[in-house]
Amino acid sequence: MGLLIIPAFVHAQTPVAYYPFGSDANDAMSSNSGTVNGATLTTDRFGNANSAYSFDGVDDFIGLNYNFGPFTEINSFGMVQSNSHFA
Repeated sequence: MGLLIIPAFVHAQTPVAYYPFGSDANDAMSSNSGTVNGATLTTDRFGNANSAYSFDGVDDFIGLNYNFGPFTEINSFGMVQSNSHFA
C-alpha cells in the first residue's frame, strides 16, 4: 500500500510520484520525497511492519516539497483506517 500521485491534467497519464511507505516517505519514482512530521510508522493492513503511517488526527502530516508546475489538481489514492468514531 502506498500513495500514487497523478496530475489531473487531460494529457498527463504518467504518475509524477509514488510513495510505497517502505519504512520512509521517499518517492520511489523520482526525487519528490516527503518529510514526515509527527506521523509514526505502523503495521499495514496486510500485517507488514513499518509499511504504513499512523497520524494523531491533530497535527501530524507528511509534507511534500514538489512543484506540480501547471497542474492545479492532483489525483491520489490511499487507504485510511479510523480508530475513532464520531457522533
